[in-house]
Amino acid sequence: MKKILIHSLLKTYSYLTIGIIIFFASIVAYSNYISYLRTVEQAEQEVLSRLTEDMNYYYRRLKNDFYNYSRDSYKLDGIENYFHKSPSDYQVWLLRHPLADVIELSFHDNINSIYRENDFVEGIDLAMVGEKEVFTSNRALKSGRKIAAQSYKSPENALSMAMYEPYTAQLFATVFISIDTDYLTTLIANETEFPVSAMIKDGLGHTFYSLNPTKDPLNTSNFADGDLLISVGVSKDYIFKEVSRLTFFIFLSSLGLIGILLFLLKRIFYHYQFQVEDLVNTMQVIANEDNSVRIDTNTKRQEHLLLANHINQMLDSLDKNITEIYQLQLAQKDADMRALQAQINPHFLYNTLEFFRMYAVTRDQDELADMIYEFSSLLRGSISQKPETTIAEELAFCEKHSYICQMRYPKSIAYAYHIDSGCEGIILPRFCIQPLVENYFVHGIDLTKRDNALSVKVLKTTDGVEILIRDNGKGMPEKVMTDYQELLSQRELRPVTGERSIGILNVHERLLLHFGEAYTIRLSETPGGGVTYSILVKMTLEERETN
Repeated sequence: MKKILIHSLLKTYSYLTIGIIIFFASIVAYSNYISYLRTVEQAEQEVLSRLTEDMNYYYRRLKNDFYNYSRDSYKLDGIENYFHKSPSDYQVWLLRHPLADVIELSFHDNINSIYRENDFVEGIDLAMVGEKEVFTSNRALKSGRKIAAQSYKSPENALSMAMYEPYTAQLFATVFISIDTDYLTTLIANETEFPVSAMIKDGLGHTFYSLNPTKDPLNTSNFADGDLLISVGVSKDYIFKEVSRLTFFIFLSSLGLIGILLFLLKRIFYHYQFQVEDLVNTMQVIANEDNSVRIDTNTKRQEHLLLANHINQMLDSLDKNITEIYQLQLAQKDADMRALQAQINPHFLYNTLEFFRMYAVTRDQDELADMIYEFSSLLRGSISQKPETTIAEELAFCEKHSYICQMRYPKSIAYAYHIDSGCEGIILPRFCIQPLVENYFVHGIDLTKRDNALSVKVLKTTDGVEILIRDNGKGMPEKVMTDYQELLSQRELRPVTGERSIGILNVHERLLLHFGEAYTIRLSETPGGGVTYSILVKMTLEERETN
């Protein structure tokens, strides 16, 4: 099929639509990616600022408390006596100290004061330089206890602070303050919905708080004289997954939009495209010399309907003119035949043949008399002027012809004729079966064998009648058989030329003119050799009842 312009236009429009939608989807996806990164960065900064603000406040409070503690020599003496004296001696020392009523010398009271003033503190541990014991306490046991320094391990959620002597500036002790990390986790969760990763390190590089650990680099902030380092960030894997999910949704929506647009495009142009394709395809079939085809006008609208009607009218007129010309040619042939037949006096022939027959009878030549009689009947039928005959009369004429041919080779040829009951009166053109029978005796008989046979049957079918002519002769060469099959399959009438056969094709076209579309003929090879003609004629119920 030739390329149709509407196909190219619709295809180009479809590609253009897909390209535009994908282009804008890509822009939206990229904009969404940039916007999402900005939102994540803003959330990270907000969490970092809030953590920095809260941790700066609490850390400075603790740092100030322990800084003031380390500047008071009397309180430092209380710490040293706590580690060096037994509990009882330590109590006696507190009671006897001259400033016991003026200064809060008790190490336990000072620790309780820190717990009381800082509700976020969960535990306080103190390790003095050079001591073999470490003081540990928590909010449940504020008075604490001393444990061996070798078995002590600082808590993971503890801030470390160094205490120095006020005059020598030497390291006096290290304090580990445990923080309520649930508070920090709650603070981050209230600040943002993103799965933020956070980490806080003290001045010694110890990580005392970590949330959603990740290997990705985090935003950092130093504060409180560089004693703490806070890092906050959102995992790149999470960002990638979220951006990929949103991008997938954007492109999925784009594909859905493309599908809807293409579906609407197909629905809108379907009927128009179908009408154009049908017009083009039908015209191509007609151009290939199948003049019987017509454009279906039931599916055409507007300008397509107008074109289809005009084309069909042109084809009908052309077909009518061709048929009339062919009928005139056939009429001319019949006139020529009748003129030739009129040149011979029929009565002279019949009387002469009858004299020969009677002479043979008087000489007891019955077989010769029968042959003369059959030949006389054959001749009488051949010069008849009737254009039509019945199947019974046509087969009777053919049988006489077969009888005469058999007399020439009585031991080599056999024939059989049969008509189903009810088929005898069917009308058909004269000499439409006789040429096919004659072809066998002229071209198909094989005199090298003794079982040559010809069968002619008229059989009833469910929707008409079948005329079956079969022989077991020489058959046809393969190429000749193929050429005749192609010619017999055609339904149009062709002008008569001198090169065309007036045998098989003449029979085909005369039957086609007489029966029209109700007639078909098939030519095939008989199994074992020979040829078979199958002539099928469809008949209406009324025609079958009439016959």
